[in-house]
Amino acid sequence: MKKLLMLLSFVVCSTAAMAQEEGLAGEKFKVSTNTFWSNWFVQGGVQMASFHSSLDCGSGVSFKNSCSNPQLALALGKWFTPGLGIRTKVTGMWGKYQDEEFKYWNAQEQVLFNLSNMIVGYNPERLYSCIPFFGVGYARNCDANQYAASMSIGLLNQFRINDKVAVNLELGWNRMENSFLAKYNNNNGWNSYAHGVYAEIGVTINISKSKWDKTPDLNAIESMSQSQIDAVEAQLRDAEAENERLRGLLEEKAK
Repeated sequence: MKKLLMLLSFVVCSTAAMAQEEGLAGEKFKVSTNTFWSNWFVQGGVQMASFHSSLDCGSGVSFKNSCSNPQLALALGKWFTPGLGIRTKVTGMWGKYQDEEFKYWNAQEQVLFNLSNMIVGYNPERLYSCIPFFGVGYARNCDANQYAASMSIGLLNQFRINDKVAVNLELGWNRMENSFLAKYNNNNGWNSYAHGVYAEIGVTINISKSKWDKTPDLNAIESMSQSQIDAVEAQLRDAEAENERLRGLLEEKAK
C-alpha cells in the first residue's frame, strides 16, 4: 500500500512539472461560462482494490490476501469551469478482507481539479489531463449489514481520444469508519478505521457540449468601437468642410 501511495505522489509531482513545462509554450485565455446543461459526462471502469484495517499493522495481513475481485465503477459528473468539476461515483461488488469475500458498495460525491487547465491554460486538444480529486460519502458492507462514512483522495489520469471519449487511469485511496470491517476484527473504536487502495481503468464519455468558448477581448472591442467613432467624426468633419467649400462657390457666383 505504501508503495502505491508513493507512486501516486510521484505521478502527481511529475505530471504537474510536465504541465508547467508545457505551459511555457502554451497560450492562456479566458473562457465563457457555459449553460447548466453543458459539460456533463459519464464514466465507467473496472478496478482492483485492497482492503485493510488499522488493526492489521503487524498482524501479517498481506496485500495478496486482501486484494478484491475486479469491481465496477460508475460516475456521473459535470465541469463548472475548465479546472473545477464534481462527480457522483459509485463503486462496489465483491471485496475481500483476510481471504473472506464480502459484497459492498461505496457512494461518494467528489470534487475534481483539472491541474492541466488550471496551470497551463485551457486547451480542448490536450492529449493528457492531470486531475486530482477528493470526496466524501457512505459505504455499506452488505454481508455484515454495516454502513460507514467514507472519504477518498486520488488522481485521475485522463487521455483524450476525441471530443466525446477519453480513456482513464485512476489511482486512489478510500478510508471508511471501522464499522465497515467490524464483522472481521470486532473493533468499532474511534481510533480504528478501514481503508483501501485501488487502481482503475475506464472511459469518460461527454454527453453534452464539452468545449468552452473563448471570452471576447473587451479591450479590443472597446478599441474597435473608438476607432469607428473616430472614423465617423472624421467623415463629419470632411462633410462640413465640403459644405463650406460649396457655400463659398455659391457666394462667389451670386456676386
